[in-house]
Amino acid sequence: MIVYTARTQQQVAEIEADYTRRAKKLVAAFAADNNSNPFLSAYKSYGMNGIDSLVVGHFGEVNEGFKQLICSLAKVAADSQEAGNITPASSTDHKRKGAYALFKKRFKVALGCMAIRTQCELMIRRVQL
Repeated sequence: MIVYTARTQQQVAEIEADYTRRAKKLVAAFAADNNSNPFLSAYKSYGMNGIDSLVVGHFGEVNEGFKQLICSLAKVAADSQEAGNITPASSTDHKRKGAYALFKKRFKVALGCMAIRTQCELMIRRVQL
């Protein structure tokens, strides 16, 4: 199960506010006389109204955008020709839903393991011997 926290959503809001602030600075510095705000418009054209922030917390919690990415990647992986070589579920389940579930679970486990490993490495580096 992927955990969402208010902190990851808060970090996403901070990231988006920072990028918007930077785009407005560029408009003020280089296109002050242009009312179309070219830098802000270019920023908003990426992803869904700006960049898609992917935030992972200290213990593997993720934001909503990261969950959508994991689901999309699992669908692509389950629909690929190589899926039959990786998991037997792809050839036996109707419309490869079993393969999708297996890939999604693998991605979630890998993400959680990476987050915990990174947190442990950080804690070990902080230990004073």
